[in-house]
Amino acid sequence: MFNTPDDWVDDICKAELGASYEYLICRFTTSTPKTLVVGDSHAAQFVYDSISKGANDLALVAVNGCLPFVDLVAINPYEEFSDKASRCRVVMPIVLKVLRDFPSIQQVVFATRGAMYVDGSGYGDVEKKNTYRIIKDPNDLLPENYNRFISGYVASINEILKFGKQVIFVEDVPEIGVEARSCVEDRPIKITDKERPDCIVPRKSFDQRNTNYRHAVGSINAATENRIKIFPAYEYLCDESSCGAGLEDGVSYFYDDDHLSLRGSHYIFGKFSEWLTKASSPSSKN
Repeated sequence: MFNTPDDWVDDICKAELGASYEYLICRFTTSTPKTLVVGDSHAAQFVYDSISKGANDLALVAVNGCLPFVDLVAINPYEEFSDKASRCRVVMPIVLKVLRDFPSIQQVVFATRGAMYVDGSGYGDVEKKNTYRIIKDPNDLLPENYNRFISGYVASINEILKFGKQVIFVEDVPEIGVEARSCVEDRPIKITDKERPDCIVPRKSFDQRNTNYRHAVGSINAATENRIKIFPAYEYLCDESSCGAGLEDGVSYFYDDDHLSLRGSHYIFGKFSEWLTKASSPSSKN
């Protein structure tokens, strides 16, 4: 998402943390951010365009492949628990430190993949080998991802609410299940005249894939006494019949099978900004 590890942590973060953390992505677009975005690589994709332009008064704290949980760890069969735990468990302590040290922050936005963690499996041929368990220790052999996804988020959100900050949960963008480059022509980057069906997900398939995830999001909201706002990012990449890599102008909004491109990031964050303005109005209800 960012070019090299050297790009992952900027000077403000280095000064704030006073230490280096492997795999951490920590970026600020201003020294007085209003919004802190937290999560995995899907948090990074959400603000990729803003970070590249130094826009929108943002801070980002993320680690690829990590849910922003206090103690639970999302792990696949190819990862060692001790390595993954040390990587992922830095996120929330850093988030809490940033909140203490940057009182300008008004809202915290959680953005991660959804269905993959909840159901424990990737989507499409490109992710056949992607399986995840959400566990607390290496002897945790029978995890139940659905409930742990809920409990992990509830614990983290409650920590944020103690600061009196608004919490926003991003319901994830669709997974398209194929590499985005197979959906587009190389030059210009546009979907071919005959749209390739493998790059478009039927809405029914998308809804089935995300049923448990969306129920989990509802449970997270209920468990935090409906104190969070939920931004349905997927709605801006779906219509009644399908979800996919291209919209009316035929240009792909995806970088690969599940991450937004720079253009997709610009599009979705723009929709988020519009949504947030309406959701924050006095007459709005969550």
